[in-house]
Amino acid sequence: MTSAGDRPLRIVTVDADQVFRWGLASVLEDDSGIAIVAQLESLAAAWDYLQPPAGTAPPDLVVLEPHSGDPTEAADASLQRCRQLKRDFPRIPVLLLSAIAEPRWLAAAQACGIEGYCRKGSSAATLAAAMREVAAGRPSWSQAQLEGPTPSANWLYRQRRSGVRQIDAELAGVRLRLSDPRLRLPDWLFWQGVQRELLAARWLIGQLLPLGTGGATPEPPRPALQSGERPSTGDTEPQDAAQIAIAATLERVRASTANATDRPLEIELLTPERRRELLYTILKRLEAQLAELRFLELAPEQLPEAQSRLLRELWQNSLLHFFGKYHPNRTPTGDPPSFDLILQNAARVERDILERLPLVSELFAYLLFEQPPTFERVDASQTPPTPQQRAELLLQNLTIQVGNGVMHAIANTFSETDAVVKALYRREFWSSRAIGRFRNSLSWQYRQDYYLSEPRAIFESKYRLLAFGPNGIQTVEIYGRRQAELAQLRGIRWGVTLAWEIRDALAPRVRVIASFIGGGAVYVLTQILGRGIGLIVRGVIQQAGSALQEARQRRSQEQEQQK
Repeated sequence: MTSAGDRPLRIVTVDADQVFRWGLASVLEDDSGIAIVAQLESLAAAWDYLQPPAGTAPPDLVVLEPHSGDPTEAADASLQRCRQLKRDFPRIPVLLLSAIAEPRWLAAAQACGIEGYCRKGSSAATLAAAMREVAAGRPSWSQAQLEGPTPSANWLYRQRRSGVRQIDAELAGVRLRLSDPRLRLPDWLFWQGVQRELLAARWLIGQLLPLGTGGATPEPPRPALQSGERPSTGDTEPQDAAQIAIAATLERVRASTANATDRPLEIELLTPERRRELLYTILKRLEAQLAELRFLELAPEQLPEAQSRLLRELWQNSLLHFFGKYHPNRTPTGDPPSFDLILQNAARVERDILERLPLVSELFAYLLFEQPPTFERVDASQTPPTPQQRAELLLQNLTIQVGNGVMHAIANTFSETDAVVKALYRREFWSSRAIGRFRNSLSWQYRQDYYLSEPRAIFESKYRLLAFGPNGIQTVEIYGRRQAELAQLRGIRWGVTLAWEIRDALAPRVRVIASFIGGGAVYVLTQILGRGIGLIVRGVIQQAGSALQEARQRRSQEQEQQK
């Protein structure tokens, strides 16, 4: 899109950093061929601005910093903003002006349709030239920007990521302290200062070491699908096994999430809309987690050791992203003080839900390396599943159970908070009595599973999964070797397996004995007692017949004598 005549380029800048927006406007102020017509702080503001009344000309160019400014935001969220902007305004050229310099992230942004990129810190002349190129309809991407990272860049990224993790851990502790309502004012002011320093350090790392933002840089992921939105048929990006499995699971989530099992599930507390939102959040967090693991080049043999950490991180991230907007004590910046919620419930959720998830390593091995799972379904009447169907079954179970873990934490902490209950729960669970009854049912179900159902499943070499069926969530049984778990059973759980073993050992003998006793009883009843009763009845009938005949004869004789 070129300007007519001598009209300067009309440019809209979108950046969460207000100081940077002011600085950019100041730098370009002397260029008469460029006019900044709007300085916006977010894409939400950009959407409002780019949808003007009819007859108003759109800007010639949008200069975008896709990162929202949240230091803990994952890179896939930035890519999602690029996709949404190009999807809604495909005719407006977009130039990325960002500190992000990771080649794979930039390649993903280019695949989204972004026309050009210029790194923050470039000279004013370089930036102006890139703006004119993109506004004229010519792409502004250099081969150096899109080449793979050098070994030194990988080392630099690892060092940066280690430092970011330390800062994030410190931030978590500081926010936990700030969430304490008993904190005195001087202490509160002190920890607020510490938090500002950590956030400033986090931002400074992103500026000085621009190898991604706030987390791992993913390979181009599938565009996000909102609740009720159908996948775009025009998407020409290649899809790997993980993208296909996640997309298929999203379709299942849209169809039905009702509980069609014979046991209570935590997520059935939620309204259907909130339930779909939670499951969608989990799948998107998993997508970001997979992108990070690919970037870090995790080996397949490391998956079993990392399984617990991966599940815990997926649950924590899903809880924070889903519950953040509903937390009753959100801070003025929008950050939910949910670290206490995680710390209070992490051990219980891991024990009751996460540690019992089956074949997690096999699922991640398929999603990352396309190593097919090898289990079989118990129902032999159905066609054997393909590797993709097996992975989707494990993914559906993972998604539902992590959702149960999220709701487990929320229900245990905020079941009496009216704002949370009305925002999330179905109407039939608004009363304290209904919630208490449901939680009691869940508690009993967990005990029954732990002491009875799970030992039996281990003994029978089965796993019971939760999957999406035609009528909602249903139970599916699969075969899997569980000898190691069987050897570790103790106490009542071991006694349950012993009872089933005794039953299996005695059942054939008992059936033979019962059959023999039953046959003998039938013989006695039919051949002995039956015949004896038959003879007795026959004798009684004969005696009755004889007595009747004698009575008739006496009557006949008496009649003859009277004549």
